Amino acid sequence: LNRHDVREVMQRTEIVRLRPLGSDLAGYLKVRAEACNRKLDELITVDGVDELRSRLTVNAGKDHVSLLYPLNVNNWMVAALNAAAEIGAPVVNRDVIAAM
Repeated sequence: LNRHDVREVMQRTEIVRLRPLGSDLAGYLKVRAEACNRKLDELITVDGVDELRSRLTVNAGKDHVSLLYPLNVNNWMVAALNAAAEIGAPVVNRDVIAAM
């Protein structure tokens, strides 16, 4: 964005650093489900949300690093919903996430 031919874009761009969703994962997924007129439990079970949280939290030495960023969560949910559809599961659950 430092090129002279994109100056206007650079002036209108703001860098925002998002924090991981952490304990707000279920709330975020609920809002996303409601955006498409669905209830969260129609798409993923509580244990599925817990498994997703654990899959997107990695160990880095003594620390746990959360990868629960909205784009990453969205990509995993799309993949999980597709995996559930492929195996004929009515919703995403712990087993569907664990199989990915």
